[in-house]
Amino acid sequence: MSSAVVRHPFAHLLTGGLVLLFLIAALRASEESGQTAEATVDSAEAVDSAGEEHSHSHSSKLPEDPVQRREWLIQELQERQQNLATLKEQAVPPLKTEDRVLFLTTYLEHGILHPQSSGEKTQRFLVGELHVINNTDQPVSISREQLQLQLDNQQSLAQSPISEKLRGRTFQIENSRTMSLGSLERPDRLIVPAGETGSTWFYFQDFEAGAMLPKDSRLITTGQPKLSLNLQDEVCGQLRLRRERIGPDGALGILKIGSRVNIIGLSIMVDQLDQLLEQGVDRDVIIWDESVKEIDSTVMRFLYESAREIGQQDQNRRRQTELPEISGRIQELHLVHTPGHNYSSSQPRVTHDEPITAVAASLSSLLSLIPETVLLQQIQSGHPWVRPVALSAGAATLSPDQLGMVLELSRQTADEALQKAAVDALSEFGHPAAVERLLELAESSHETLTPLAIAGLTQSRFETGHTALNQLVKTAEGPKRQQLLKVIAEYPSPAFAELYFENVLNTESEIRVEALQALDAVGHDNFSELLRRCLDDSDDALREAAFNIALDRKIPELEPLLADRVLEQLAKGNLDSSIQSYLRSTKLPRAIPYLIQRLAKNSEDSKEIQMLVPILSDLGDDRIEPLFAKIYPQATGYQKRQILEALGHIQSPRFLKYAREALSQEDNSLIYTAINTLSKFDSREAEQILIDGLDLVKSESYYDNLANAIAQIGTEEAEEALRKKRHSEDPKMRQAAINGLRYMERRKPSYNYLSQSRYRMRQQKWSEALDYIKIALEIDAQLATAHSQKGDILLKLKKVADAERSYQKAVAVDPDCGEAIVGLLRVQARRGQFQATLDTVEKLVPRFHQDPDFEVQTGLLYADAVNLTLNRDPDAPEKDPTEKDATEEDQPDPDNEQKETTLSAEQEQQVEFWTKECLSWISNGIAHGYSDRNLIRSLPEIQPFSKHLDYQKAVNGQLPIRKIETDEKGVKQTGLSDTTEEGDFVILQVGAEVGDGDDVVIDLPPPPAR
Repeated sequence: MSSAVVRHPFAHLLTGGLVLLFLIAALRASEESGQTAEATVDSAEAVDSAGEEHSHSHSSKLPEDPVQRREWLIQELQERQQNLATLKEQAVPPLKTEDRVLFLTTYLEHGILHPQSSGEKTQRFLVGELHVINNTDQPVSISREQLQLQLDNQQSLAQSPISEKLRGRTFQIENSRTMSLGSLERPDRLIVPAGETGSTWFYFQDFEAGAMLPKDSRLITTGQPKLSLNLQDEVCGQLRLRRERIGPDGALGILKIGSRVNIIGLSIMVDQLDQLLEQGVDRDVIIWDESVKEIDSTVMRFLYESAREIGQQDQNRRRQTELPEISGRIQELHLVHTPGHNYSSSQPRVTHDEPITAVAASLSSLLSLIPETVLLQQIQSGHPWVRPVALSAGAATLSPDQLGMVLELSRQTADEALQKAAVDALSEFGHPAAVERLLELAESSHETLTPLAIAGLTQSRFETGHTALNQLVKTAEGPKRQQLLKVIAEYPSPAFAELYFENVLNTESEIRVEALQALDAVGHDNFSELLRRCLDDSDDALREAAFNIALDRKIPELEPLLADRVLEQLAKGNLDSSIQSYLRSTKLPRAIPYLIQRLAKNSEDSKEIQMLVPILSDLGDDRIEPLFAKIYPQATGYQKRQILEALGHIQSPRFLKYAREALSQEDNSLIYTAINTLSKFDSREAEQILIDGLDLVKSESYYDNLANAIAQIGTEEAEEALRKKRHSEDPKMRQAAINGLRYMERRKPSYNYLSQSRYRMRQQKWSEALDYIKIALEIDAQLATAHSQKGDILLKLKKVADAERSYQKAVAVDPDCGEAIVGLLRVQARRGQFQATLDTVEKLVPRFHQDPDFEVQTGLLYADAVNLTLNRDPDAPEKDPTEKDATEEDQPDPDNEQKETTLSAEQEQQVEFWTKECLSWISNGIAHGYSDRNLIRSLPEIQPFSKHLDYQKAVNGQLPIRKIETDEKGVKQTGLSDTTEEGDFVILQVGAEVGDGDDVVIDLPPPPAR
């Protein structure tokens, strides 16, 4: 069903007759059928008890006492009415106690049913609990069949049966509580006596929908009493969702959420963001109330990732088809109070503890560019969250005339955030009054304003502020001086470089480390010499700070001293990440004894081995070999991989012994390490071990890696070893050997000319193709593929005898050249022996199982059989009356054109069978790695089959539309425009199974605008 629906207004909350309350929770479908889940209600045996009264509610929010429950529900509905009225910006009639029908939901989620087999489709579902309060003087009766789900005022769905394979599946209701579908109480009929309450579970499954629930989805009853409940209205009420716009022209959208958000709640939130976009709002903040203690992890991860990806190019944004999509037009999205999910250290920062920091992140860039009149309005009378942000972000654009206002705000204490913003803004004014106010605060002892004022003077754009602060530092004493120095160092500024320098050298200073780090940030002409002195200083903290800075800066003149300090740290047992990085980059030989000694002491410590082996390997010294050899036999799998790689890196002879052993192990990662490292080991013995590995390796996963590594060797022995494995009884080994030989062929100098020849073949320029293939054979006369390809070209040029000789040369070079062997059979077929050749090729099938070149060539042999039977020239391309003839050399003689032979019924049946065999063989060849579909399309012998359905599937990868169903609105199939006509083509999805004569089932994305 299409998700492009018209927006509908919210339904009225009040009707008449009874109170209906229903709970819909998400089906957390486990991927494995039959999984047992912890049930929180009665067992499944209670499921279909017809006519039984049910008054128990499974929502922990609802009181057990009937009277209290009724009061709770009425209060809940009143709060939701008020909330919806605000959200919709229209009045809603107040709830009155004499009203006889009230209804609301407590949970609702749009879930997913994943397919259990390839023939099934992913479906959406709803599962929930309907609570009924009968406020009339007569019993109320609702059958299971009466309660239905209506989608977009069109499709009404009855409740679905729960199959055996789904009964064990679980879904979540609240506070991480789960239920199984098999435990649902679904009576055939729910009977609620007058003045009492009742409940029943319901489940809808058989509908397809997008990631968002259609806008006008309703729970309805088909009998009496009547019910039509807009589900989106209800979710808004459940979420306690409030929406407002703040900032200049309401530029920032605020969504406030008062409850846990599940999948369907996420859909409503995304819809609200879309509504804000329609109003021109592309900056948004989502805020959860402090009372919310839980957010669905799938929802939170989606929102977090979506917020992080805001602003990325559309093609770089990740797609999650099972969840609603947040529009790429949104510029800012920030999240406030995300209980249970801490992303505070992420970059870019999109989660916040307080709304004001989220507002600042969303609006600062905009507020720094707006006209001063608008900025002043936001500062003076804007939203409480916007006023301080506007003042801080726009301070640099304020005119000097506004200094009085900023000074006044810096003295008011009613709004702490606004006062702090005013103090921060004063640094943007160079007027003496601004500097005086900042100095006044800097000299005070205010817990938050004093450090802020010092930082403002430090980072001021005006020299007057720097001069005043320097003077204050000179006159200050004791704790005040230390406070000033600490803040100045915390906000590095070039204006205070000399102050930092003096404090580093002053052994009495308490901020020597902070001053050195500040100087590292702003720079100094004598910084290298200062670092040298610090590296020899007696202050351990300063020496360590200097050491870390020197490691990062890599100053050449400090290298000797830095190396000594690294060795000192190693002697003390320090091997942090900075030292490790230094050792890897410098390859310091003097460090090896320290590292070997450390590893020897910790030879049974997994973490130490994991850290030290790669470092020692990078240093590349033979001294590590004995210790590595000692550790290897007892090492764990991961440690063995590290050591094996390290021994190979230093070209250790021991590596060869261990690598041979590794190839016969069951540890796949160890096998991969051995293969990869052997391929880089400069040794004839290493090459032989790889070749022997064809018999040693038992893991099918690494056959291809091994075959490609052998192909890289490129020797005659390597090629011969791969050729032998083409006859392996293991089909995966055979395929790996074929792939390895193909890879080896591509590495040969002659392959470029082979490719050029094939390119000309696709253009049917046979003479040019022959010229290139001759060059390839001049470079490498032992290239069987080139001889076989030459035979193919000569066939097209009507030089059958020459083609035969080329195929024979290919087989002489490589007796297992499948395409050349079939090429010889094609020569025989041209001489009228095609039935015998077809019998022969069938006997070759086991020998060339899944060889794509053999399979495609066999398909062409069957094509020859069809063409020759029909008295068609296999090498004559179909004539296009709009095109001119090609060169005389490359075209068959028009005088030799023959009309197709009239066939008997038996011959027609034979031709039909051969045609299917032809296309089947070609399809198999493509499936097994033959990638040159363009060449197949260009071959004259295959062109007569181009309209065949199997050809379109195998060669074109597309199918024509065979049948189109329409209704009054046009084409039914999702994604097809109403201009689609029979005969149009549709690209097949992978794995599509459509037989000849079948109607094509089409599932396309929306077509581009025409």
